Amino acid sequence: MDSAISINIAILPPKDVRDKAVDLSRKLAQQISTEFALEDGKFYPHITIYQATYPKKNFEKILRRVSDFAKHLSKFEVKQEKVRANNGFVSWDSQKDPYLFDLQKRIIAWANPLREDLIPPFLKNLDWGLKKDKDDVRNFGSMFIGPRYRPHITITRAKTPEDSLIAEEMLENTPELNFLANKIIIGNVGDHGTVNEILEEFNLS
Repeated sequence: MDSAISINIAILPPKDVRDKAVDLSRKLAQQISTEFALEDGKFYPHITIYQATYPKKNFEKILRRVSDFAKHLSKFEVKQEKVRANNGFVSWDSQKDPYLFDLQKRIIAWANPLREDLIPPFLKNLDWGLKKDKDDVRNFGSMFIGPRYRPHITITRAKTPEDSLIAEEMLENTPELNFLANKIIIGNVGDHGTVNEILEEFNLS
């Protein structure tokens, strides 16, 4: 898919929150086998709003739309809650605030058509998950859309089910944290859903 690009329209938390996520990720990497450890400049902590694959020819359109969208978006509160493991991914869950769900809905309304029905290779032959997962992939080229959206910061991905359970236990007492979201980014999607490069970032008013 040389003519396609996979990007993540996401919230970039402030540096103190990113530093906390990086610390949690490094702590796990020292104790269990992981696929990656978060690091600013390499694997950026982020909260996905909408991740999808697009024709490269549409990238400039996406850039303009996100830029215009961000200009009319005010800073907003996000609350980080508990850490949990699911399918190997260790995530620091965000509170399911209606504002975040509305944010995703508004972005998908214009971003999804720009996909032109492209689906990332790793989701094309989805042989696991619920029917709702497969419906999301078919309709949006992504998973966890609408009511099923689960905002979170991915801390790492454990290599074994046993390690993911250990990770959840290690981080079960992670304190809740509130922060003011002030940046939206377009990130390049790497392995395991990581953001390995910030292609553009936009300040909120």
